[in-house]
Amino acid sequence: MSKKSKLNPAQERKAWEIQNALDRLDAEIKELELESSSELNEFDITAEAYREYDFNGRVYRIEEPVTLYYRMGGFTHRVLDSEGTVHCVPGPGNGNCVLRWKNKEGFEPCQF
Repeated sequence: MSKKSKLNPAQERKAWEIQNALDRLDAEIKELELESSSELNEFDITAEAYREYDFNGRVYRIEEPVTLYYRMGGFTHRVLDSEGTVHCVPGPGNGNCVLRWKNKEGFEPCQF
């Protein structure tokens, strides 16, 4: 026989929200542990003139990206620009992020 909840509907909703937040934090901690224990892969992106990340209309632009660093299954990646700055951004599809870029003249539009 299951115990009947002594919480009212508002309290049950709040308990559910708290449990969801704890579950998300647990997943983020596991991801950080995985990222800190896994090796980064490198990918040359010098063909790109710029790279933009669109967060529902808020655009983050990286001029002259040089190297992309990523982990398989990771939720973030890093981009090194020509000035030596490293940008850590969510991967496409994470955090409502859309990635776009334009390659430099003379390079295929979608060179991988």
